[in-house]
Amino acid sequence: MAVTARRDGSDPSPPGAGPPGADPPRRGRPRDAGAGDRITAAAIEAFTTGGWRSFSFEAVAKEAGVGKSTLYLRYRDKEELIRDVLRSLNAAFAVPDTGDVRADLTALATAYADELDGPRGRFRMRVMTESRLNDDFRAIAAAASENVVAAAHEVVRRGKRRGQLPAGTSAAVLLDSLFGGLLHHLLASPEPAGQLYRTPAGRKFVRDLLDSVLRAHSAMVQGPELGQRFRGSGPVA
Repeated sequence: MAVTARRDGSDPSPPGAGPPGADPPRRGRPRDAGAGDRITAAAIEAFTTGGWRSFSFEAVAKEAGVGKSTLYLRYRDKEELIRDVLRSLNAAFAVPDTGDVRADLTALATAYADELDGPRGRFRMRVMTESRLNDDFRAIAAAASENVVAAAHEVVRRGKRRGQLPAGTSAAVLLDSLFGGLLHHLLASPEPAGQLYRTPAGRKFVRDLLDSVLRAHSAMVQGPELGQRFRGSGPVA
């Protein structure tokens, strides 16, 4: 039945109702638009401070200043929450394709160094530590990093296809040497957070480490003579 105006021209709709066909007004408190960012920041802080065993909805809700019901509206459990945090952070790693494997690896190494030396550095190191201490969390962390790990390996594969890296190059050995060197340098350095890799000297260290890893790996794969020939973006042989 069609809705018509009253004889006096007034609207017959009840107070607060919208026009015909419009969605009914929402009841209750409006959703907090900024809660998502606070929850992410709180999850990072709670995990960094207490690790996986102490990580809970209670701890995150308290840190974020929200009720646990707000978390349950978004996540089933703490596993889903930390998985979402890790995936969103890992998605921020943009793996370039410049056509030059050395330029791509430089960009990737610089982004990794900045993450370790930045505000989330302690969180990243806690994730690595907890992955070795807790089998259940290790599976979560590994699944969340699959895409970025695969993208990094693709950088090496592209370099081999273009003749910029030896055909026998091991992506695992090359990348672990590079990223492991950056992590060890950070752990052994007395410099405070934010003052190691985000400086001209720090940028130079990243480039020098990459040069060393590429030369050493090329020498290992093709022999010392050919390894010495790796310079800039050109192929080894």
